[in-house]
Amino acid sequence: MGTALVTFLIARDIPRQPGLVVPAMIAFAITVALAWGTLRLARSRSEWRIGNGALTLRERTGSGVRDRLEARRLLLASSTDSDGDVWYELFAVGDAGPVHAKPAPAWRPSRPPNSRSLARMMNDRDVVYDLATWLARESRLDLIDDTTPDARRIELAKLRAALEQTGRFGRWAAKLVDRAAERNERVS
Repeated sequence: MGTALVTFLIARDIPRQPGLVVPAMIAFAITVALAWGTLRLARSRSEWRIGNGALTLRERTGSGVRDRLEARRLLLASSTDSDGDVWYELFAVGDAGPVHAKPAPAWRPSRPPNSRSLARMMNDRDVVYDLATWLARESRLDLIDDTTPDARRIELAKLRAALEQTGRFGRWAAKLVDRAAERNERVS
């Protein structure tokens, strides 16, 4: 409404000041773009549909429905931010598509391919885990929990092996990683 008012105020002075035609046209274009965006936001929404063996992300626009992602499994993952806080995130993962011959280890946590985040919380695994188990039960999807100590040890072993393959410096860094992991296990 504000941009429409500004457009009107500029346009009403065009007979007295013909130089306002270009600013009025720009203001009109901005008004039309904002009106279209507002209408689109008012008429569209995203929703999750829980079904038999699937969790589907749908986008509704007016009377139309379009499926955006059909999840085949749930993934509970954890990552650590720069100041040491642990983040737990639940992903709905769709079909993987083409499988790569040998996936490279991930040095930084990233979103799995063909997935959407359902929930993310810092330092509170229980809330995200409860949601994950409920969704897995209601949708009959497999839940992969990468936050267990065993899963974290396996991931650390993969990263360590990749580090050792990088050369002399990598082998030295892998030993430092081992020492740090031992210290963390003693503290825990």
